[in-house]
Amino acid sequence: MKNALLLFFLLSVSDSATSKEIYTWLDDKGVQHFSDTPEPKATPLAISSFKAPNNAPLLTATKPPKPQSIEKTLIPLSISILSPSDGETIRSNAGNISITIGLNRELTDPEQLQLLMNGQPISAPSTKTVWHLKNIERGTHHFSIQAVGSGKVIASTSGVTVYLHRASVN
Repeated sequence: MKNALLLFFLLSVSDSATSKEIYTWLDDKGVQHFSDTPEPKATPLAISSFKAPNNAPLLTATKPPKPQSIEKTLIPLSISILSPSDGETIRSNAGNISITIGLNRELTDPEQLQLLMNGQPISAPSTKTVWHLKNIERGTHHFSIQAVGSGKVIASTSGVTVYLHRASVN
């Protein structure tokens, strides 16, 4: 029924439709039809002709708005290690160290973070910003983070050096 009303409206406002008769009829299923040619059961519709001021068209086609660029201009990624601080001594007999980092923006889909301990990757790249390391040997350790995007290092930290103290048994 909505389509029929829309068709009726469009036909009623077009210049070519105002010069012709419009017919309507119901078929055997009760569906209402509109046409500019008479059908056996059709009855003419009374449509008053009207114009918009200054003969402006009643319906105008407008161009759809241009889609905004999908790719946003991203600010460069900046990473900082929030804890532990550089030069910190950690006393943990279990050898536990937690690394927490801060980012200046959210990571995009291809970007991931890689934790490095003493220059070697600790685990696979991920999007987590906190690592809980267990059973780390006592001694001096250097931690840094690299952000990897599309196979390239796009940001990194200068790193922190920590001193892990564990009780030893002689």
